[in-house]
Amino acid sequence: MNKSKMKRRIISRIALKFSGIVCFIILIIMSLMASLILQQTRQSLIKEMEIKTEFFARDVRESMFPQPDPFQLYFSVNEMVKEKAILYAMVLNDKGEIISHHDKDKIGESDRSIVGLNALKAERILSQPYVKNEENLYDIAVPIIVGKDHKIGTARIGFSQTSISEALVEKRNKIVSITVVMLLIGIVGTIISVTFMVNPINHLVYAARQIGEGKLDQEIKIKSKDEIGQLANAFNEMVNGLKERDFIRSTFGKYVTKQVAEAILEGQLELGGEKRKATILMSDIRDFTRMSEKLPPEEVVDFINQYFTVMVEVINKYDGTLDKFIGDALLAVFGAPISHDDDARRAVLASLDMQEELAKFNAQREKQHEEPIKIGIAIHTGDVVAGNIGSETRMEYTVIGNTVNLTSRVEKLNKRLGTMILITEDTYKEVKDVVEVNDMQEIAIRGIEAPIKVYEVTGRK
Repeated sequence: MNKSKMKRRIISRIALKFSGIVCFIILIIMSLMASLILQQTRQSLIKEMEIKTEFFARDVRESMFPQPDPFQLYFSVNEMVKEKAILYAMVLNDKGEIISHHDKDKIGESDRSIVGLNALKAERILSQPYVKNEENLYDIAVPIIVGKDHKIGTARIGFSQTSISEALVEKRNKIVSITVVMLLIGIVGTIISVTFMVNPINHLVYAARQIGEGKLDQEIKIKSKDEIGQLANAFNEMVNGLKERDFIRSTFGKYVTKQVAEAILEGQLELGGEKRKATILMSDIRDFTRMSEKLPPEEVVDFINQYFTVMVEVINKYDGTLDKFIGDALLAVFGAPISHDDDARRAVLASLDMQEELAKFNAQREKQHEEPIKIGIAIHTGDVVAGNIGSETRMEYTVIGNTVNLTSRVEKLNKRLGTMILITEDTYKEVKDVVEVNDMQEIAIRGIEAPIKVYEVTGRK
């Protein structure tokens, strides 16, 4: 994801997820509140009807004692029915007979329904829900008491639960409207706040992708001290560590070769010495001393640097390790610190490539009217001691042993024999299927007891 795409992503995915969670929480809270509010509203409406019934009972009590006043009772009943949502109102004597009703035809009847019997027995206010003709109704009965506890009758009213439902619908609509507004506020507020909070994470993601592509010039500037700020600081520390590691890798590799630097940084290199089989390659420029005496010092350094650049690239191509530069000579190791099954083959093929690159190098020098050069290469395979050698203040990874010494002495034979690449019999045994050679005679070498067999490499098979 490039930076332009990151900027185009206005709404964070995390913000959307958080807004969903917030909406879910709001819905749960509002559902619980709505249930509680509607329940309290229902109870309040019923309580309101109970209060009206108590006032109704108080009015009719004066019309019943000491003697019932039919006209006054009928007036009170009809006034009660005029109240909103009340379906009926009646007054009963102590025997359960209706002595006043808004419907005159019911006067004189007795209500023997369960609701009526319960109302007749009630010693205090009684609310009873019931169903009649598939309609949900409420009946509220209040006993009419004179004196301390003398019950002379009962006042009853009835109302439909539809009236309560209508009042609840209005309340419910208000709650729904408030819920919708809260959801919108929650969604917008959460998206804005969370997007602002996670915006640094988007920068972290972008920077991490850049680092994955090898671009280490990344720095996250976040001043907050929360977890995101701590993450940004840790990220910057990681980048600095990678920069330092990359710097060490590139700088260290200029001194100890890329292979050794990689092995050290990855913990693959043993700090102590170890004995291992390796193939040693040594090359040397012919008549370099005579050449260097004719040139200014700066030109000598420039020339030798150009030459080594070409040769080292060939060594690296075949995964060899540059051990050291010895004046105009080059010592390379195949098999330490990283070994391969075909180190001898790699070394010999590298020597052929070095001669090919030398031809190109000389062609360029001739164009500049400069003297071409010749090099001699020697290759020998055997046991070496590899490890970090030096003082307490300066160490280098190198190889030592008779194998290295013998390679150096074989290389000097090139000038005497007029050859360019010489390999020993130990190397030849491993590469005879790869290269063409000229069989040379056995040669006695100073410091070596028995004569050794060498071969001139003439090309690839």
